[in-house]
Amino acid sequence: MTPKYPARHSPVARYLEQAIDRSGLPQTEIAEAMGYERPNIISMFKSGATKIPIETIPKLAEVLGVSELYFMKLALEEYHPEMWMVIERTFGKLVSENEYEIVDAIRTASAGTDPELTEELEKELFRLFDIKVAS
Repeated sequence: MTPKYPARHSPVARYLEQAIDRSGLPQTEIAEAMGYERPNIISMFKSGATKIPIETIPKLAEVLGVSELYFMKLALEEYHPEMWMVIERTFGKLVSENEYEIVDAIRTASAGTDPELTEELEKELFRLFDIKVAS
């Protein structure tokens, strides 16, 4: 069976690369924090040459300071899409505690209405989080 994503197009690998860049941590430090003897495993994860073991994602997310839930979601969608579909169907859309607090703030700010995510609102959210939007 052909992989859904060639290594260089792996969403997990791209996310990891971005998370490492944002963290400013050297790969040797990340590998050490993860309990790996050699930092080349981080390069292999980052390039998509090797899948990240699912059981290591929580620790890797912690080391890099990223959302464990989002990282796990990406990995399961890519590595085990049928499993992710069952999890979402069983438990519904999952959000982290921080995401829930943001949703709650939106509910308060919108006076309990159900605001639509317009293009303008989406751009404003990206601006707030200092994320560059591809034009």
